[in-house]
Parts: sequence; structure tokens; C-alpha cells
Amino acid sequence: MTTGIPGLSHVDHVGLTVPDLDAAVTFYCDAIGGTELYRMGPFDAAEMPNMEDGRDWTEAHVNVAGARLTIAMLQVGTNMMLELFQYEKPDDARTTPPRNCDWGGHHIAFKVDDLE
Repeated sequence: MTTGIPGLSHVDHVGLTVPDLDAAVTFYCDAIGGTELYRMGPFDAAEMPNMEDGRDWTEAHVNVAGARLTIAMLQVGTNMMLELFQYEKPDDARTTPPRNCDWGGHHIAFKVDDLE
């Protein structure tokens, strides 16, 4: 008997929330060598009809009620999709990123042939 998600083949993408979508896209494309595949939004919960279960669109799709956000999808290298989010709402979003020891702390590691 196997454990885990049946049929799992690979990680589809990694998502990060950034304070400035244009600056983040520029960094990951110019400095890292990524390619922007598409950009969507802004999506604003206040401008979209509620879902059948009563939740607003952003609560149903990104688990943040009352949000306004824009999304960009990047291809980085041959095996990584990086989804970047910039939220304009809600107003009470935290602006201090978590430290590595905090819940939600994160990092991305890139492998290169020669660090020099």
C-alpha cells in the first residue's frame, strides 16, 4: 500500500506574494533568466459575483476574502514555474515577511554549474 497523493507526478508551481509585481518580474527575468508567461488581473472581490456557496471569488480561489490581486506566471529554468501575487487589498495584510524560523518562512534555491 502506498501513501501520499495518488497519481502525483511532480510539483506544478511555487507561489510567492510580493510587494511590487513589476519589480519581482523584472528581477526573476533579468537577474535569474526567467520568462514571463502571462499576467492576469487585477481581480477584485468587490467587482465579481459571489460563488454559489456565498463566498466571494477571492476567498474561494486564493483563500483571502475581499482581496484585490494581480498574478504573473514565470518559467524559471527548465523545471520551475513561479507564480507571483501582488495584493492591493485587504488593507490589513501584513507587510513584514516571515523570518525563516516563522511559520510560512520560505526560500527558493537555484542550482548553478559554477557559482563564480
